Amino acid sequence: MATIAELKQRRAIAREKKRTLLQRFRSRKEQIKRLTRKINSLKKNRRGVPNWLPDEFIPLWNHPWTEKARTNMTFRTLLWSRGYASPNFTEPETRCKRGDRVPSHLIKGCQDQAFRLEECRHDLGDVSLPALSWYRPEDYNDYIGGAPGSKHIQAIATDFDVGTVSRIGRAQFDAVFESEYTNDGFGQYPSGSRHGDVRGYRARWTSY
Repeated sequence: MATIAELKQRRAIAREKKRTLLQRFRSRKEQIKRLTRKINSLKKNRRGVPNWLPDEFIPLWNHPWTEKARTNMTFRTLLWSRGYASPNFTEPETRCKRGDRVPSHLIKGCQDQAFRLEECRHDLGDVSLPALSWYRPEDYNDYIGGAPGSKHIQAIATDFDVGTVSRIGRAQFDAVFESEYTNDGFGQYPSGSRHGDVRGYRARWTSY
């Protein structure tokens, strides 16, 4: 028969085991809570983000108007490989009306224009900016009567129709594009359509 001292010792050991198990349970419970919070946070951050985009590029995708997004060439290369000129402008949007894709040697300029449009889009309140026209091969530009030497031939120009301009508001549209294209090209056409391009020097005109 166990002595009183032995019984007390057994009870003490049992209490210690119970305390240790309880601590482990609480620790595991807290780990699960932290993991759950992390998962929920990641889900929130990835909302609206394509599955193929690595986590490191999520801030750039969500803030494409920033310099970090515009100047990250790895990010830009990945976007183009997945069918995007920038997060809100797809590669198909940049194609010629007859289906010609932007040639490889013009992709950089095309994406420079796309990221400039991201800045305009953000300044306008993150509105949709569907392109009327973007890239035009020289022969197609001649065929439709485009201006000789048009910046569309270099894939660095985009036109917007009067419907888009009117939906946003002509005054607001013009003010933002005038600001964003201060040292580049901005055309205002009598029909109400608009043109913006990243030619690298200031140019303004009001007729075709």
